[in-house]
Amino acid sequence: MLNYEREMLGLYVSDHPLIGLEHVLIANSDVSIAEIQNDEVPENKNISVAGMVSGIQRKVTKQGASWAIVTLESLEGVIDAMVFPQTYSQYGQLLAPDSILQVRGRIDKREEDAPKFVVLEISVPQFQEMPVGALRLYVPAQRLVAPLVEKLKSILANHPGTTEVQLEVLHPDHSTPLRLDSALSVSVSPALYSDLKQLLGASCLTPPKFLVS
Repeated sequence: MLNYEREMLGLYVSDHPLIGLEHVLIANSDVSIAEIQNDEVPENKNISVAGMVSGIQRKVTKQGASWAIVTLESLEGVIDAMVFPQTYSQYGQLLAPDSILQVRGRIDKREEDAPKFVVLEISVPQFQEMPVGALRLYVPAQRLVAPLVEKLKSILANHPGTTEVQLEVLHPDHSTPLRLDSALSVSVSPALYSDLKQLLGASCLTPPKFLVS
């Protein structure tokens, strides 16, 4: 559904694939994409930034060497990263749509147009067991019926780990926090987030407005 929204409208409407993965991007970034966009990063300083690949333009030089312009997206913004032939030959196999990558490189301001982010290294962030504290889920009270609870337990059991899970039961104007048994602690990963969103809805990782206001 999210891919369809992106293709038809040029943006995500009902959810964003990176919601719930903010800690992964922060842990693997020296600066944010927004800081690069706002020209707040010094030229030629090596920096790391993480995001989701939302576009790839693969190109070939006159000499026949492959390179690419990769659109890297976070919840804060979007940048185009230049992956020139030497770097592409080493890391090109990691470039895939919707993948989450950490790229290390530098800002090049030599040309008159917008500064370019030149990639020197590419890696895949480690998701499991990152230090994020408890995983908090937000679920409307009326949805907490026995069949859903059993399915939730099954999902958590399929992703065992050491991250505590807390459940915020949502009522119209307040919430009731519940701490789940330690036996249901999980290993944080994109697969876990995907399973939880399919069961509980796209907003299960996002606190409602009355909790953040």
